[in-house]
Amino acid sequence: MNVRKWRKAERDSLENGMYLIEEEKYLEAIPIFEQLLNNHSGEEFLRYTYAKCALYRGDKHEDAYRYLTELYNRNKKIPDIQFDMALASHYTFHFDEAEEIVGKMLENRKVKGELRGKAEQLKRWVGHAKVIHKQPTNAVVTLMGPHINTKYDEYRPAITADDSLLVFTYAGMKSMGGLQNVFMQPDPFGEFRPDIYYAYKKKQQFDSARANEALNSNLPDEPVALSADGRVMYLFQDLADGHGDLYQSQLSGQSYVTPVKLTGEINSYSWDGHCSVSPNGKTMYFSSERAGGYGGKDIYKATMQADSSWGNVVNLGDSINSEWDDDAPFIHADGVTLFYSSRGKGSMGGHDIFKATLSMPDSVFRNITNVGFPINTPADDLYFVLTADGKKGYYSSARHNGLGMRDIYMIETGKEQMVEPVAVVRGVTTDNDRPVEAEIKVEMTDKDNAVFITTRSNAANGSYLLALPGRNNYKITFSSYGKSTGEINLPSLNSYTFIAHDVEFSGLIEKPIVTAPTKTVPVVTTPIKETIKEEVPVKPVIKGMGIPASSPLLVKNAGFPKTGIQEKTMRYAEMYGRVTDPQLEFRIQVAAVKEDKKITFPNAAQLGKIDKLDLGDGYKRITAGGSFKTLEKALEHNRQVVKAGQEQGFVFALYKGKRMSFDELETAGVFQK
Repeated sequence: MNVRKWRKAERDSLENGMYLIEEEKYLEAIPIFEQLLNNHSGEEFLRYTYAKCALYRGDKHEDAYRYLTELYNRNKKIPDIQFDMALASHYTFHFDEAEEIVGKMLENRKVKGELRGKAEQLKRWVGHAKVIHKQPTNAVVTLMGPHINTKYDEYRPAITADDSLLVFTYAGMKSMGGLQNVFMQPDPFGEFRPDIYYAYKKKQQFDSARANEALNSNLPDEPVALSADGRVMYLFQDLADGHGDLYQSQLSGQSYVTPVKLTGEINSYSWDGHCSVSPNGKTMYFSSERAGGYGGKDIYKATMQADSSWGNVVNLGDSINSEWDDDAPFIHADGVTLFYSSRGKGSMGGHDIFKATLSMPDSVFRNITNVGFPINTPADDLYFVLTADGKKGYYSSARHNGLGMRDIYMIETGKEQMVEPVAVVRGVTTDNDRPVEAEIKVEMTDKDNAVFITTRSNAANGSYLLALPGRNNYKITFSSYGKSTGEINLPSLNSYTFIAHDVEFSGLIEKPIVTAPTKTVPVVTTPIKETIKEEVPVKPVIKGMGIPASSPLLVKNAGFPKTGIQEKTMRYAEMYGRVTDPQLEFRIQVAAVKEDKKITFPNAAQLGKIDKLDLGDGYKRITAGGSFKTLEKALEHNRQVVKAGQEQGFVFALYKGKRMSFDELETAGVFQK
């Protein structure tokens, strides 16, 4: 090009654009070359450079195909023009053309190394795409409107099981962190830092999305998942430390609190970037680039430990993972259907959405299937989530009909039954018509009353939501500060069922309301009688804690608890604080190490006796204060430990020499009033 007659600002823009291409920042370079091309449409080099960059944005693939076709027909000796042309043809559904061009490439023995590997992968993608595109499913994919999407990036949608709340990632002009470079410094040629946005559903439509100002910061903030009831938001944060980790934020009243990093073995020194939690909250599926996988990103699972950390990490194996990236797992509310995105086996191109089913006898995912066109396309399709009834999903994709860059699309799955039956139970808990926090225990009556999940209603408004896989029989019990209700008995289901059930603790009620989407949905007709064990006057509640202000333990432990597990300990101490058993003891953990090395604490005199416990899991737990016979006494010392500076210290239980959670002690009958 002859740029001597260009304005200085244009020459500077060209220099910046070429720098971005050298750094492989093609998305950031697109607007620069797009503007230059508008001003100098006759420049072939600008058309070629813009087309190369446009291959990296789904909404620009048509531009890439148009310009590359013109250049390819004129000069087939341009470096890599064959591969670029084949890729553009593939992205725009010209599969026969893509197949012909990539075939000629592979016949040329001079095509070697990385380029040959990319060409071979593209040939596989084209072959899969031709078959899948000819057999479309009944799904309907709709672009969500400008109340959700903008001309900037919207991606990573997450929903509650009942589809009442949508959270997603936004990166654009309104981002709190603005444009930043890789060192998180302001940079006009940098990237917009992502923020958390959310929308509530009203009258079957989501309202306009809003920024979560309480959680957003100048750093990257990305929501990746919600628990079924929305009480926990999981996030990905990259603090410019070379990788990225997973965090969680608890819902307190109507807002989410400051995120804390997930503890245990989830986070590593590699990228750990997406997760989804099973409906009982005990298994987490997550994607990671840690060593030992099959290549690229792999999907793993971890199990909730007694101390609420995540451990026992297991790779899901080669039925799920491939030598390419496997990412964005989503476990459905049925507990057995896993959706994820893969660039590997059977993909139409880029990331495709796949479905797998958990085999209960051996806990292995099988029956891997591509969910098909039009959900999947030759470009990237990622972050798929699905409502409990299996009828509506959301994901992010970049398409020529979008509003710009990546957008969030809604999917109506049609007649195909993608998941197993689920029961959603939703309502509010009140006392004298005022919202009250209640403990909700769900037991599986067909499995010796094993506890499926123990949760709580929202302290601010009394709301709760349960998503229960339909293959089991359940008993649901509600209790609040000495009062306990009767139970909902829920049989196994053949189809999705919704149950609206409000609980009033001030007297007897009989008001279960059952609705169903079709006549085939089972209806619960047995009256549910609520009985009150003990009349307790209504007490003010400390916001976000769910503990009455007059609670003796709260008064005694002013300024405590500091963490969620300490709060849980207080709740159990209210009920079982003085329970004793010859084989039961309690300890306060202040640290855990893998190597048996000497650890000193500057405040050791206030911590009490320091012990090291080896429980056979590869860690040595450092405990303070010795052994305690009751939870109440252990809680007292836990407060002293926190006051001495060990704010993360917490109580754990040993029963018959084995570590057990408070829930497990309750289920086993050790904790009895």
